[in-house]
Amino acid sequence: MWSIYGNTYDLTSFIPHHPGGKEILENTRNMGDCTALFESYHAFSDFPQIRQSLEKYKIQNHLTEGKKDYCHDFTTYHELVDRIKLVFPDRPSIKPSSFWYTLVSGLGIAYVFILYHLLSYELYGFWTTLYLSGVMGLLESTILFNIVHDSSHYAFFLDSKKNNVASTLSNSWILWNHTVWFFHHIFYHHSFTGNFIDPDHNIFNNLRNVPSWMVNFFYMVFPGQYVTQIIWYGVSVFTHDLYTFFSFNDNRQVNGEPIVPLPSRGFSYFYDPWSLSIMSIKIVLLSRIPIVPLLFYFIVVNVLYYGNVFGNHDLYSTLENFYDGPDWAKRQICNSGNFMNSSVIWSFLFGGINYQIEHHLFPNMNNSHYRTIAPLVQQFCLEKNIPYIHKNTWLETYSDFIKRTKHRKH
Repeated sequence: MWSIYGNTYDLTSFIPHHPGGKEILENTRNMGDCTALFESYHAFSDFPQIRQSLEKYKIQNHLTEGKKDYCHDFTTYHELVDRIKLVFPDRPSIKPSSFWYTLVSGLGIAYVFILYHLLSYELYGFWTTLYLSGVMGLLESTILFNIVHDSSHYAFFLDSKKNNVASTLSNSWILWNHTVWFFHHIFYHHSFTGNFIDPDHNIFNNLRNVPSWMVNFFYMVFPGQYVTQIIWYGVSVFTHDLYTFFSFNDNRQVNGEPIVPLPSRGFSYFYDPWSLSIMSIKIVLLSRIPIVPLLFYFIVVNVLYYGNVFGNHDLYSTLENFYDGPDWAKRQICNSGNFMNSSVIWSFLFGGINYQIEHHLFPNMNNSHYRTIAPLVQQFCLEKNIPYIHKNTWLETYSDFIKRTKHRKH
């Protein structure tokens, strides 16, 4: 069963016919409130028609916990969507241009070129090999933010199957997991941003007594945020608990059940043969790289991942403007933060991750369009008296983040 708008729907017969593919429906079956996904991923479709079609699958007079717990209000969101649709009227319009595909493909080709030469390290000296490993870490980070992130949000291709394939392949290549990432990021994090149900709520939430140098060492060097996420995903498949790594002394269970459960659907549901094969190939290739360049590669990816995500939802400014009320658009805006929006190069290399507000409002929009809609979102926030957080420089963002680590989230 699926819980949307506090009602219960049986979409089983609709799964094979869903234009967005069967996977997202299969993943969200019996997972609680899916309204945020339904709203945000249909924002640029014929929403009134889709909403009307949904009613055919409603189970009348069905008693559900969702009715009692449902509290989202999308009125503000609909107003904002109407404005953005004046520029991007439909789903095809929010996907990438051919030029963007060409640029990202160029980065992919460069990555393969660097990897090939890194594996031929016998031909080069130590410093050249170290340099190549650093460049490989940079290019892999661009793959993470542009391909892993956008394809998992159905923002890389128009076709849902192509997005799922791209997400599965790229997630496996960076040793993460497509399905765990869906539950962690697409479902929980984007639906309940800033709430205790958000798995990212506690990632930086227990650092009040930790010196900033130690925070940086843990998240950038050893084990590093990127590497920790590899381990976190593997462990969560067995614990069925997405708070495993970051809750520490917090109570992460209610009545013996995890607050943020990962469904118990068996190991093969998450790690299929394709995923395991690609991960195995990546591990074998990494094992051929000398230890020091290999460690440097991991550090570079850790640094670039950490350096791009700590400003997304964990600034002191967002803590001050924290919102956990029913207005879903306001939740996304108040609990997110942008940084360095003036840097076109940074935005491209790291998949527009610095436009976190726009991304959270329109997750299936390709990141290349965030720069276009950001002024519209800012103007809307000004009119609605909703705080719009933006830091001009990376150092300003970092300073605000470190200040935030000395305070716990609500």
